[in-house]
Amino acid sequence: MTDSSPPFTRLDICNRFLDSVRHSKVLGMQVLSAEEFSVRTVLPWREDLVGNPENGMMHGGAIFAMMDQAGGMAVTCRTFPNFEITPTIDFRLDHLRGPAKGASVICEASCYRLTNHVAFVKLTSWEEGNEEEPIATGLATYTRLKIDKAGKVVGQ
Repeated sequence: MTDSSPPFTRLDICNRFLDSVRHSKVLGMQVLSAEEFSVRTVLPWREDLVGNPENGMMHGGAIFAMMDQAGGMAVTCRTFPNFEITPTIDFRLDHLRGPAKGASVICEASCYRLTNHVAFVKLTSWEEGNEEEPIATGLATYTRLKIDKAGKVVGQ
């Protein structure tokens, strides 16, 4: 009997996903965990990501970009071991408050429903160490563009 499990994990795929998207690399995003339905990412605070120099708060656009990327990776986790291209259809983001100066931002994205053509994702972000007080929440939908034979082990 042969092992039919893929030679890679959800975490491997998410890291590869990050490495292939230029803005994710420039932002310095990292994957913390990749589970069956969800992914957690971190956007480390950096001076060049500050949106308001007076208070040192990270720019909302950087946080949005991280959350959108995390949403796509949540779909990737859900469809594993297959891989799909997941362009964003719609994204509703509520910025609840700004993160503190110097605070890295964590995002958890969970793919809660799949149809044949659309994936639905819930997202929450918070300052590292302060999960009880979200800084942003969102709902997003992604198109599922299936790639024939993606994620298949060679020889299958």
